[in-house]
Amino acid sequence: MSSDIDYRGITLIKFLAVFFMIINHSFVWFLSAGGLKIIHPELLFGDQNQYFYIICNFSMIIPIIAGYNFGKGIHIYCEGDRILNFPFRRVISIFIFLFFIEFLINWLAYGWLTLYHWNALTLIGSGFVFCILLGNISLNLIPLGGIFVLVIYALLDPSRTNYLLKVFFADNGQEYFWPIFPWISLVLFGFWYSFLSKKSSYKLILEIGSFAFLLFLLISGLKYDLQMEVGYVWGDALFQPPIIYIFELFAFFIFLLKICQLIEDKCTFKKYGMIRCYSQGILYIYLLHTIIGYKFSSWLYPYFLKYPGLIFYSFLLFICLFSWLIGFYALRLLVDKKIVLSRSSISGVSTT
Repeated sequence: MSSDIDYRGITLIKFLAVFFMIINHSFVWFLSAGGLKIIHPELLFGDQNQYFYIICNFSMIIPIIAGYNFGKGIHIYCEGDRILNFPFRRVISIFIFLFFIEFLINWLAYGWLTLYHWNALTLIGSGFVFCILLGNISLNLIPLGGIFVLVIYALLDPSRTNYLLKVFFADNGQEYFWPIFPWISLVLFGFWYSFLSKKSSYKLILEIGSFAFLLFLLISGLKYDLQMEVGYVWGDALFQPPIIYIFELFAFFIFLLKICQLIEDKCTFKKYGMIRCYSQGILYIYLLHTIIGYKFSSWLYPYFLKYPGLIFYSFLLFICLFSWLIGFYALRLLVDKKIVLSRSSISGVSTT
């Protein structure tokens, strides 16, 4: 494996993803009271919800970031174009750990009836397993696997009447999110991209192609972008988007990573500043801010109905600072002191 791999920018891009994830969750908890339909449009910019989904792109690239970060953590196990000597039981332990955390969030935040509902961490854990399975054969199979997922996604139109179909294809964004089709392709693409060296012709082509693609979307007025149905915060349009949106997210990740690399070249982040704390504590922030944030927003909801602006923006300030505190202790206790989580547990997800 080439040592000429550029991992700059990952700290800043993880911070941005976490920051906008917090904002997006806060919008959903108040905007729709946790449901599908918008019942408080006054929180939006005008009477449309398209602006919300433009900033939503920052958090929708989290599966790519997870795949990229996972690849960064295990690139030392690669020789040539294969992953060698990476214990399969390790990725299975990561898979089980992420499933446990997701189900714990579901139970503590939303109640035991939602215990087995599919969400981001279950998707990412599944993606890691597929990355290792394909990578043991050849790294070149990984992007092909992502494309295969998109082809199947384009061809099938399931009724989603049972649990497995909901896991594979979601259920109109009601209770099952981040379905395997098409979202696992982003984990695969991110993982593969992490192995491209700075001098790789593939990487140069992807960077130029991504910039051109995003420019095309802007010139076209986002005509081909994700178009949400007015009056809804999520649903099929978000979790079962057109395939072009998946490619847009990958292009956006490549573009944003390049920008973050340029910024990191010029800046030094404080050890316990918000950027490093959000970046290093991403998993723990996701866990605790979801549980505490959802419960607290539900308690605040009657007051929100009387003073929507004051309550919402006060809550947003609180949850951002609270997440900073979570990241601070994650960085100080779990990274600096090297307590609890070793590389064999959640490598590539939170603390690396």
